[in-house]
Amino acid sequence: MFLLHHIFPLGSTTPPIATTVFFGANDAALPERTSERQYVPLEEYKENLRKIVHHLKECSPSMLIVLITPPPIDEEGRLEYANNETSKKDKRKHRNLYANGCVEVAKELGVGSVNLWSNMQETQGWQKTFLGLKNEDPNQEFPTLAQMFERTRKRTDGHAYVDTYDDTATKLKMKVERNQLIEMKKEIQEDHEKKKTELEAMQIDINNQREKFEEMIREFREQQDLECRSF
Repeated sequence: MFLLHHIFPLGSTTPPIATTVFFGANDAALPERTSERQYVPLEEYKENLRKIVHHLKECSPSMLIVLITPPPIDEEGRLEYANNETSKKDKRKHRNLYANGCVEVAKELGVGSVNLWSNMQETQGWQKTFLGLKNEDPNQEFPTLAQMFERTRKRTDGHAYVDTYDDTATKLKMKVERNQLIEMKKEIQEDHEKKKTELEAMQIDINNQREKFEEMIREFREQQDLECRSF
């Protein structure tokens, strides 16, 4: 999260047209295993996705955003290499919670989503095809990311995806803040002019007082000269 503002700075004049957000595989690590340091609680994971989407939309309200769920796990293959009872714990159901959470956040915020968890498992032999193992059928064709995206849209909404993100509140907040800054600037300028007028008046008063003092000195000296001459 700390890199978000560096990768997508708010002041950029050329924000991305589209962005995919693909997190969750590490976040869904089981807390009691050796990968515990990667674990992020489900609700925190969902809140992080919300923060990312809101930041991206703040960078560019028209940006197309697609959330990608964590992929499924070949639990049978993984269990072959499990060396203790903790490692044998079913991680598949645990990660499915994060996949569902990702889809929920996408629907909540009105952005697109690709449900890798479901889409990958719709392909026969997905364990070997998508998880880097040898594919026994070289002639088999597999869905593209765009096709998976379309599957998810049909599964979740039954119609083509429409970005329903509403940035009205953000724009209103920015307008209010801009008006406040303009008003503050106006008040500062008025206060500056007032202080300037007061200082000018004080300077005029000082000059008048100095002239009066100098006149008194002249009159005193003239009086002294007259008295000296009389003697």
